[in-house]
Amino acid sequence: MKRKVVKLGPSTLVISLPAKWTKETGIVAGKELEIIENSDGLQIQFGEKVKERKEISINITNYSNAAVKNHLTHLYRTGLDKITLQNIKPEKHALVTETTRDLLLGFEVTQKEEKQWTLENIVEPVDQKFETILKRCFFTIKESITLTLNSFKNNEFNIDEIQALRIQHDKFILFCKRILTKRYSNYALNWELLTFLTHIQHAIYYLYKHTEKYKSKTNATLLKYLDELQEYFDYYYNANYSNDMDMIVKINDLRNRYYTQEIPKLIAKGENSIIYAYLREIFRLIQIGMSPILSRLLQENVSEH
Repeated sequence: MKRKVVKLGPSTLVISLPAKWTKETGIVAGKELEIIENSDGLQIQFGEKVKERKEISINITNYSNAAVKNHLTHLYRTGLDKITLQNIKPEKHALVTETTRDLLLGFEVTQKEEKQWTLENIVEPVDQKFETILKRCFFTIKESITLTLNSFKNNEFNIDEIQALRIQHDKFILFCKRILTKRYSNYALNWELLTFLTHIQHAIYYLYKHTEKYKSKTNATLLKYLDELQEYFDYYYNANYSNDMDMIVKINDLRNRYYTQEIPKLIAKGENSIIYAYLREIFRLIQIGMSPILSRLLQENVSEH
């Protein structure tokens, strides 16, 4: 049915509610309605609605520490209320406990069995805290910059302080992304995916532009990493279009090789250092860019109760 929008006062727009519906539901002047905004438009809700709990059970037998942490944070941001970890090995207990405590705001480990742990939403802040926590994200960055500046001035560095600020910031960011995903479903994930694709493409462009402008010389090592970059992005592509979780695991497992080990050593040598710096950044963007893909794949396995 269609309703005409009417202007009331200088800036308020109103529509009338169908008389039949208001009689059936008992809505009269003074009653409150819930207006829910989602990717499809606005939804009007009246009366108490039992919220469905979303949960998932995953087998993490062969997951590396990095894969376990990534899966937990991505499961959290999809809006889940309960996460069950099957076949959890004793050596992963401390990692799960630490990740839950440091990054999953409102979640706690509620059940521990020999090979199965349960994580649940216990004291999560309400959605209305989004703006407050978003502002805290900005403040943690300001604090990080101030800490860095003072450390350079005084030549005194404390890695524990900057690490604590990073953990706090990541926790707040994860919560904000969780709220966005709960409100807008795949809209937020698709927006994030497009953003990463833009950054990846631009980084490749600047690598190419620098090489062409300064007539940089290629060598066998550089060509080798460009070949591997092509394969690395194929993993990314297949993860998205073949819904292949193994591709995401491969991307994550290769992260340190490109980002903290081999390519930084080539940057330090000096020859083609800017090109290698761009190359390192592209590998990094692909790795962090798998975030919305992983979230989508995990969402598809969520059950509601």
